[in-house]
Amino acid sequence: MKSFDATPSRTLILRAERGERLPSALEELAAKEGVVAGWVSGLGAVEWAEVAEYDQESRSYGPAQRIKGGAEILHISGNVSIKDGAPMAHLHVTLSQERGERIRVVGGHLVDARLFAAELKLECYDDVSLVRAPDAPTGLALWSLEDEDAVEEPEEEAPPIDAGAGGWAAVAAASQELSKPAPKPRRGGDPLTPSIGDWVRHPKFGLCKIERRTGDDSVSIKLPSARRKTIKLSFLQVGEPRMEGERYVFPLTPRKKS
Repeated sequence: MKSFDATPSRTLILRAERGERLPSALEELAAKEGVVAGWVSGLGAVEWAEVAEYDQESRSYGPAQRIKGGAEILHISGNVSIKDGAPMAHLHVTLSQERGERIRVVGGHLVDARLFAAELKLECYDDVSLVRAPDAPTGLALWSLEDEDAVEEPEEEAPPIDAGAGGWAAVAAASQELSKPAPKPRRGGDPLTPSIGDWVRHPKFGLCKIERRTGDDSVSIKLPSARRKTIKLSFLQVGEPRMEGERYVFPLTPRKKS
């Protein structure tokens, strides 16, 4: 089983309008809000719904079965991730219908539904990007957790700083700001050693977050582009940490060749 450490960063509380469709309305909202990974839960009612079951033998979904007439949503759950460059909502639903003295309960993979009412919660994880890719053993499009490059080779010495349009005064000001030491951190472990959840300012990749430790000397960092890379800290000089806003940041510089 593969995993990434992730922390919920925001929660969207949603109320659907009558006549909206799921999962399409949720996918549209996710695109608007920039959600790349999220978990969905909620309840409500549908005017009708279509559910299906995945056939493991044929490795395909069977024909969708339509639940006609109104039905209560006992529970809806699922997730939002990225497939083919756009948000995809994968939802499962449990529905109940009262028929005389009997109550029928049905459920499955939600293909489509027209809502009568719904109240949902979308818990967003902005520190990880979940991308779906074909999975040969199942035939499904599952989360790919392999978006990491190999351990990098030692860095060359950093190139000279280009003053750019801001001039050397701007460079000096920025350097002075970055040189401020961090206040005594309220965190466990060695305050001078980067840990999971800390940030590093890499000479090549910029500001990156440490997601996990992959070895005694290796850590997996998330780049600003959302890609992940495994680096060896012994190849770099780890400077004294400092506070940049709310972030605890360790500056990394190339080790000088002996």
